[in-house]
Amino acid sequence: MYYTIITPLGIIISHLSEKNEVIQANFHAFEINDETSNSPHSIFSEIKEGKKNIQIPNLSTIFPLEANNDLTHEYVTDQKFWADYLYNVANLPVKLISSSLTRDIRQMTFQNLFEQRVLTEEQYFSALQKQSIEICKEQIKTLSQAKDKFIIQAIKALDDLNSTVNLIAERVREWYGIHFPELEGLVRDNAQYLRLISSIGHRNNITEEHEVLQNLSEKRRNQILKAKNSSIGADLAEEDVEPIKNLAELGNTTVSMVNKLSNYIENSMKQVCPNLNEVVGPRIGARLLSLAGGLDRLAKMPASTIQVLGAEKALFRHLKTGSVPPKHGILFQDPRIHNAPVHLRGKIARLIATKTSIAARLDYFGNNFLGEELTKEIHEKIEEIKQKYPKPSPRQMKKKTTRKHSKKSQKKSKKRDKKKKKEMTTKKKTKRQKGKFEK
Repeated sequence: MYYTIITPLGIIISHLSEKNEVIQANFHAFEINDETSNSPHSIFSEIKEGKKNIQIPNLSTIFPLEANNDLTHEYVTDQKFWADYLYNVANLPVKLISSSLTRDIRQMTFQNLFEQRVLTEEQYFSALQKQSIEICKEQIKTLSQAKDKFIIQAIKALDDLNSTVNLIAERVREWYGIHFPELEGLVRDNAQYLRLISSIGHRNNITEEHEVLQNLSEKRRNQILKAKNSSIGADLAEEDVEPIKNLAELGNTTVSMVNKLSNYIENSMKQVCPNLNEVVGPRIGARLLSLAGGLDRLAKMPASTIQVLGAEKALFRHLKTGSVPPKHGILFQDPRIHNAPVHLRGKIARLIATKTSIAARLDYFGNNFLGEELTKEIHEKIEEIKQKYPKPSPRQMKKKTTRKHSKKSQKKSKKRDKKKKKEMTTKKKTKRQKGKFEK
């Protein structure tokens, strides 16, 4: 019987006795032609990946094909990819045995090779190091090329841009409010406010024929024009208005970037996760991917974990202190949950979480599009839940009252603790002062 394995440097075959002791071990290095640029490491990795088009030149000399049916030339290995390769390429039936049985055999083969000085330890372990580095590089490359990673970065960038738009709009409102304070209450939308100020500048430039005012209603337009004439704001020079306009223009560019990023997320979610996109929408789907760490991790998560994604603090508070567990995390942004009655939100969140887990698995493991069927099932089951539970149960009503009482009791206990601390500190101070006077 012969034990064979493939390494990054070549093929090792060891002749075994009846007691599975190594009689002699042979090492056959890869013969590489000058025409092919494949290194021994790349040959090993491609065979490991299961590529059948890789041909080893000296394979027929190492394994004589006429001896395949001979029982004395029975070959054994613990590498499944190597057994498959030999069967598919050389038509050589190789028995696959467990690595626990071959652990001692492998150790003996390498000892035999090192004693014969056919292969040195330095050569072998340096080759192993190079091969492991190459495999890591390839895995990192494949992981970084995954489209879901780009979606995760895009949704994070979108959140950052939204926060910057809000910061810029807040600063512009406060700054421009010195000049025209009435406009803040009349234009609530930040994007419209920034567009208006970047195009108009001074309040005296506001007219009925202005392009930005045309997007507003007539009532709102008339209110702005009246406020302009009777404004109590300070008069500003053009030099003072110019930096406000520049800041508003910066806000407009960030708003346009937000729109472009949201379009990119929608298109890429349709390509990468069509089922998930159909069930929960592009924004929530992208946020679920970012919280899970990728489509592969989201597909392997149970529905109960997906339901609570985004509510980790509340979950660990429940586990630590025994407080009320969270019913939903980022899924609360779904209108089917946050528009539902309070006593039904947990049930609907559980339902949507189960369907999102199915959608993620379909997107990762299969190519079938069943998003429309899943959404239909969600709508039907939500209607069933609403008909079955029109009112909250008495148990839920009790929970509400106990929560109120518990909150009140917590506040009272906090006040008592504060009073006790104050009393203790005052007592300590008085004792210290008495000690000083006595001295």
